Amino acid sequence: MSDISDLKASVLEQAHEKGRLLLAEATEKIEQEAKEREAQLVRQKLGQREQQLKEISRRSQRDIQQLENQKRQSTLVIKQRVLRELFEEGYAQMVAWSPDEEEHFLKSVLAKYPEEELTLAFGALSAEKFSSSQLEDLKKAFPQVHFSDQSIAGQAGFVLSQGRVDDSYLYRDLLDSVWQEESYRLAQDISKTRQNRRRTMSETSFSQVNTAISVQEASFLTPQQYDQLLQADDPASRSALLQGTVYAMDAEAIKDLNSIEQVLMKHLYSVYNWALEISPSKELVEIFTLRYTYHNLKVFLKGRATGRSLEHLLMPVGTYSLEVLEHLVMAFSAEYCPDFMLDEVLATWQEYQDYQDVRVLEIGMDMAYFQHLKRLTQELKDDRLLQLVNLTIDFYNAITVKRAVGLEKPRSFMRQLLSDEGSLSAANWIAMAEQGDFLTWFSQVNPCGYDLDLRSYEEKMQPDLDDSRVRISSGPLAG
Repeated sequence: MSDISDLKASVLEQAHEKGRLLLAEATEKIEQEAKEREAQLVRQKLGQREQQLKEISRRSQRDIQQLENQKRQSTLVIKQRVLRELFEEGYAQMVAWSPDEEEHFLKSVLAKYPEEELTLAFGALSAEKFSSSQLEDLKKAFPQVHFSDQSIAGQAGFVLSQGRVDDSYLYRDLLDSVWQEESYRLAQDISKTRQNRRRTMSETSFSQVNTAISVQEASFLTPQQYDQLLQADDPASRSALLQGTVYAMDAEAIKDLNSIEQVLMKHLYSVYNWALEISPSKELVEIFTLRYTYHNLKVFLKGRATGRSLEHLLMPVGTYSLEVLEHLVMAFSAEYCPDFMLDEVLATWQEYQDYQDVRVLEIGMDMAYFQHLKRLTQELKDDRLLQLVNLTIDFYNAITVKRAVGLEKPRSFMRQLLSDEGSLSAANWIAMAEQGDFLTWFSQVNPCGYDLDLRSYEEKMQPDLDDSRVRISSGPLAG
């Protein structure tokens, strides 16, 4: 009997243990399914909310754009403040909607939830506009909606709830969402007239600028001054030669390469800033400053990826301040710059997350730089600038593919490094490099076909375009 009892106890214990395991497994499965359903519900609600925000955006934009903006010549920061004032005006208009307008908006939203059981809580400012008879009519029209007796103090609009998911249609929340999405576009609209003037690259608009450029050229070092600097015997003599120029340095500074670099870079920044201030077309100057913009985006992305402070590598040149670019990278927000820049930063960062290789950040920003260049040339509609940009991209591709072939990299690797924004596709560049036929390409794109000064370069191009030992990922934006 004892053996039978022990056997029975053992069987029961095994059965209990198996039951506990099955229960735990079933519980885990149920919890997982519940989480998946909840996540699906959240995604569904977010999609519905996005559609509603677009509808509200269109309506609010019509109201906001009726207001006159008297500060078209303001800086970006001032423009943003003006836009905030306009949104406040739009909010005031929504709060002042008549009962009929409130009811129409409410019905248009509830119509998007035809079969879902919802709880609706009015903002106090909107609740007081609805009479008891209107509420009864709404309850009959939307029987799946429970109208809460509790209102939200100090708010206009309403909130729809389904379980733990809330869709806020409070007017303040709606306009704040629209503000985030539309502030940049509206800022561009405000300055549209000024931009159109800048894009008119006529002789009249540049006549005064040409005079200013002539004055600037007078401050350049002459060939004779360069020769004298090369022939000078000591730092003191070189310092004396530079006195009275924009590159003035004392003898001690001339001994220090870092000090020389600082003086040169300071002058570079000041010249670019001067060009941006006086040019009737800032996009024209941006053709040349954009490389610094994307260099800085590289620095901020690498800083975020590595957790290191790389501020000493930043270069404050271009139409976007360092603060704007840092905000773009750290907050992933395009509040102060075009959406396409945010798209490129996000795509590059996602690829970095996948590969965990900082070289991905360099390549991604190189490709984004070329795409941005092409956008600018399309806006400016000038064949000379298009030729310049195409040549810039082509030479990057030529050097990059030559290095890659020299290092025996696979074609898949080369395609990742090459831009299709130039005159040839990545596949054509790879084929040309493998055949060693760069001279044919160069003779077709060379804008100075009869310039004998380039003959020596053409002779060297065929056997060796560039030293293949140079690091491939240096890119067009490397310092």
